[in-house]
Amino acid sequence: MKNTITLLLILCLSLLGTTLTQAQTTQALDTIVKVNTDIIVCRVQEINTTEVKYIYPDRPGIVLALENELVNYIRLSSGETVRPENNDQEISDLAYEKQKTLNIKLGILTPLNGFTDFGFEYSRKPLHSLEGTLGIIGLGTQGTIIDEISNTDRGVTASFGYKVYAGPDFHLRKVRNAHRMSGMYVKPTISLAYYESVGDLMFYDPSAFDYLEEEVRTSTVKAALTVQIGKQYIFGDIFSLDLNVGAGYGIKNKERIDWPRDYQEPEFYFDFDPGYGFNVFTNGGGFTLSSSLKLGVLIK
Repeated sequence: MKNTITLLLILCLSLLGTTLTQAQTTQALDTIVKVNTDIIVCRVQEINTTEVKYIYPDRPGIVLALENELVNYIRLSSGETVRPENNDQEISDLAYEKQKTLNIKLGILTPLNGFTDFGFEYSRKPLHSLEGTLGIIGLGTQGTIIDEISNTDRGVTASFGYKVYAGPDFHLRKVRNAHRMSGMYVKPTISLAYYESVGDLMFYDPSAFDYLEEEVRTSTVKAALTVQIGKQYIFGDIFSLDLNVGAGYGIKNKERIDWPRDYQEPEFYFDFDPGYGFNVFTNGGGFTLSSSLKLGVLIK
């Protein structure tokens, strides 16, 4: 009889101990709340700079891991709430910081159009840059499409814009753009230009019933607001190749400085734009186009 009672007591104590252990186990579980609101009830083993490691109570030998960027927060069994830090962006930023941030550029084709375009790009932070250009009109081959009109043009052109590069289409740990100033970009740009032209123009003299060639002199002021879309390639953090096109609205005022005859000037003469920096297609204002191809050297 005593043995039976003792056995029953031992059995009851075992059941009670098992119940208490299960209750404690249940109470000791942590809760991981993911960014997409999914919930994982588990026991968190480790939280490091890249991932959260955890186990399920019924499978303690299998350690699972979840990347920090997928975790919203963790509610520990103690009641404390923890938000894991994601250092992947810091790792990428450190890599960007080692790259050069100043790019000196030269328009490759502009000398063929009668001017030379110099430029700079300063990367104020990864994928964001300030860019400016200064063009010397007359520093290039003499003449443009219509040599008789613009073979002696002299002046300056300038522009300034803010360049924003497209980020990666997807993001994985330690995966980033090859360079802080490479890839597709969009750039709102303000452009200005002033130049004077001296050339020969044919006038019809009704008294002589013939055309006479006269030297004329004009001044042109133009400005434009454009949005440029382009792509820049960086080679070894040393050289760059930048190609873009732009469109927008511009204004242009072309006036006579020295016009020896009172004949009516041809309309095409005042509408024609040699394209120094950008093209405004009609005198007064209207649709504007721009394009450039620049070779650069990263120096700092």
